[in-house]
Amino acid sequence: MAELDDIIHQPLRLKIMAALNALPATAGLEFSRLKKLTGATDGNLGAHIETLAKAGYVAVEKAFVGKKPQTTVTATAAGRGAFARHVAEWLPGAEQIVLEDCGHVPQVERSAQTNGLLQRFFARADALRPAVPQAPAAAA
Repeated sequence: MAELDDIIHQPLRLKIMAALNALPATAGLEFSRLKKLTGATDGNLGAHIETLAKAGYVAVEKAFVGKKPQTTVTATAAGRGAFARHVAEWLPGAEQIVLEDCGHVPQVERSAQTNGLLQRFFARADALRPAVPQAPAAAA
C-alpha cells in the first residue's frame, strides 16, 4: 500500500476535497456552502482550508460581493491528483459513489441533488475509511 497522505486523510479535509472534486475543474465552492456541506464551524473549516492551501491542494479567492466578503475555494490540479490517488488507494469504490447519478449538469442547477450526493459520499467514505491504529493509553 502507498503511504497515507496525512493532509487529505484527516476527515474534514477529506470532505472538503470530496466536495470540491465533485465539481468541474475550474469551479469552486463558497465558504458558506462548504460549511453547510461539511457541518464544520467557521474556525475549524478555515483552519483546514488553510492547511490544504499551504499544501497546494486548494486555491482560496477572497472578494467582496456588494459589501459582503466572499471566500471561494477551488481544488488545484495538484489537489485533484492527490485526492484521486488517496481515494484509489484508501477508499476503493468511493469515486463511483461521487459520480453516481451526478450527470453532467452544473452543481448550481442541481444543488439539492448534489448536496444529497455529497452527503451520501461522506457517509460511505466514513464507513470505508480504514481504521488508523491508536497509540495505547499510558497506564496511570
